[in-house]
Amino acid sequence: MKHIEAFLEWGGLKKDIFCLSVSAVALIISIFGLVPLPFDAAWAAIVLCGVPIILEAVVGLGLACFLLVPSVLVVLQNYRTGEIINGWNAVLYNKNQRYLHILSCFFFPPDLPARPNF
Repeated sequence: MKHIEAFLEWGGLKKDIFCLSVSAVALIISIFGLVPLPFDAAWAAIVLCGVPIILEAVVGLGLACFLLVPSVLVVLQNYRTGEIINGWNAVLYNKNQRYLHILSCFFFPPDLPARPNF
């Protein structure tokens, strides 16, 4: 584990150049069969290029969860989202005038207290 941490602390461009050069050598060895190995040398290229991608994907997933969890909690704590939607209420609004209001809001954004919503 310490080797992986030291490799990741090595820096961006140096690490990329090192991984790219080792991967290129491994692919050349794999394509031309220059060194007999018990495994295919192309796997070294796959691991060297895949590990940084996977690590950055995990970091991105963590950041996305860090941003998503508070918004989910806000929606779950909203008392207006607790109503059960059954039948046609899942597709249609209960008053027909809301459709015209929604359509007109695309072209003329209203003030908040402009139209009663009851």
